[in-house]
Amino acid sequence: MFFVKFNCFRNLIFIVLLIASSQAFSGTIIFNKENSPYIIDSNLVINSGDTLIITEGTVLMIDAAVDINIFGHIFVYGTVDEPVSFLPLVDSIGWGQIKIDNYGSNSEFNYTLIKDGTFYSKNVNMTFFNVDFINTQDLQWNNPIIEIKSGSVDFRNSSITGSNKGEGLLVNNGIPAIIKNCYFTTIPDAVEFINNINGIISNNTFENIPDDAIDLNYSRNVLIDSNIILNVGDRGLEIGNENFGNSINISIRRNLIAYCNEGILFKDGSSGEIINNTLYGNNIGIRCAELIQGYGGGSAVVENTIISNSIDCDIFADSLSEILISYSLSDNSLLPGDSNIFDDPQFVNPVVNDFNLESTSPCVDKGNPDSPIDPDSTIADIGAYYYDITGILKDKFDENSLSINVYPNPFSSYLIIDYDLEKESKVKIDIYDPSGKLIKNLVNKAQSKSHNSIKWKSENSQIIKAGIYFCRISVDDITQGFMIIYLPSQ
Repeated sequence: MFFVKFNCFRNLIFIVLLIASSQAFSGTIIFNKENSPYIIDSNLVINSGDTLIITEGTVLMIDAAVDINIFGHIFVYGTVDEPVSFLPLVDSIGWGQIKIDNYGSNSEFNYTLIKDGTFYSKNVNMTFFNVDFINTQDLQWNNPIIEIKSGSVDFRNSSITGSNKGEGLLVNNGIPAIIKNCYFTTIPDAVEFINNINGIISNNTFENIPDDAIDLNYSRNVLIDSNIILNVGDRGLEIGNENFGNSINISIRRNLIAYCNEGILFKDGSSGEIINNTLYGNNIGIRCAELIQGYGGGSAVVENTIISNSIDCDIFADSLSEILISYSLSDNSLLPGDSNIFDDPQFVNPVVNDFNLESTSPCVDKGNPDSPIDPDSTIADIGAYYYDITGILKDKFDENSLSINVYPNPFSSYLIIDYDLEKESKVKIDIYDPSGKLIKNLVNKAQSKSHNSIKWKSENSQIIKAGIYFCRISVDDITQGFMIIYLPSQ
């Protein structure tokens, strides 16, 4: 049974759910913090044309095998300080699924925790912003934590943490699918696309993945850009078919792919380009092959890429496949192709996952001269991270005679920020996560003319995940931002 209370709140009907029965609601329903937690012990249904709004700080406690079925709309508006939480009623037992099926509609989740339940949408345009999925349940191998079927998905600044069971984010026929600034760990097939066009997978971190990190099947015109992929049981990137159809025009750019069984695989009639990537410590760096008889091999054009410390081999193509590689470096052998280099790439410190280039690296300015120039206005370097000849992430403010040096980047145990002041100035230095949440204030005071050096030890701050962060440095009225990458030591 349920209790209905009418209140004046945004001129909408306000319904407080005390004890849920199998009940379909109509109208506009608002769940809020004041009446939390909402105990949902049997299926909740939102009818077509109706809307469920969940405001900041709300907690939903959901019983085993109970679903939330949305045939209308759902909008979840958590905040940084007061997220919305979907939690199991019994902590050790998962609940069912959030199911949304409303053709052509829009729904969104903001600043939300979803623990031990799964998510499914069909024919819906979905937006996720700062949503954390945590699943500790023993999912079947083909049971995704999130499945988007048709419609579109924009999945940003979010995370999926699994228990090495099931799958992560499965997008089937999503046009478009955008995955940006997210974190994935301990979940097989962390991101899988099936029949997707014009997708983007960018600036994400994948680590400790027991199967594949990114898996594309029958997908076209997908950009995989600036991701960090570490410790993957099978393939960092698997570009293929799986009987759905081949994947073509796949662009793989500026990714770090390390400690995988295979770094990148193109298979079964699939093809694409591999430009300015760094592959390190994989059993096989890049492979193209036919795995399902009759579909043909794979093909890849490789350029400006480092393949280092491979255990079995750098590249492998079977008799039905082709790898065309140029302007690339291996420290194992001289690779066949135009302008390739056999040498030590001279990373700053790969032991702590710092894959920046030393100034003396043979990769500096040795990329294809027809490639776009690096941001320091020099010829393209080889690898995912270019060496800035003006200094690592260095910038100058002429009016204030200020110089800044932020290093190492990526960093493991500590980040150093060096800066010079030519006059007394008010200095503020902050670290933010990709959502804009303040992680740490390092400096906030007036300083005299001086040379200054600040060391931020990650272990001394609140716990942070591997991935992308932003350092914002303000001197008087001038502000400069730097993207920094945190990679914990192996």
